[in-house]
Amino acid sequence: MVKTKVKVEYYSMVLGSTLFNNTNGAISFKNKSGRILDLFRVEKENDQLLLSTEVKGENGKIIGKLKWNNFSYINENFDGIINPSNEEIQFSCILRSKETNEEIINCTISKSGIISVKGVFFIESKRIEISDSSLKIGNNTEFQMKSCCKDSMGKGIIICEDGISI
Repeated sequence: MVKTKVKVEYYSMVLGSTLFNNTNGAISFKNKSGRILDLFRVEKENDQLLLSTEVKGENGKIIGKLKWNNFSYINENFDGIINPSNEEIQFSCILRSKETNEEIINCTISKSGIISVKGVFFIESKRIEISDSSLKIGNNTEFQMKSCCKDSMGKGIIICEDGISI
């Protein structure tokens, strides 16, 4: 039997304190020229949700690659931790600096299909920081994300310089 991975449709993603329902499992960044670049992608195989991302440092170099819930590359200055699943969590991972012990990314997929992402990401020299309460883009733009729920209508989440679009 050949395993195939398919695009995820209609799952929930949490960014900060905002729950986005009915997403297609993608978080992207739209640059000033309008080009859309993937930050995270979620696919599905059988009943498992599989997370993939490339994490870059401030210098633009890759510090970690997560491919289908497994680290395929980790820079020697970082630790990639895959936490064991439990009755509530299907998948959880952390990429952490060995020097400072700072969490660079923290991703969780619950067994109910909710994908949660927090951390600091660099894409095209832009710093994107997602915390429990805010989304910060670059050094100047910060969006306080109130606890709320948005319907994504089957689309992905796109982070732009001036906020989030669906």
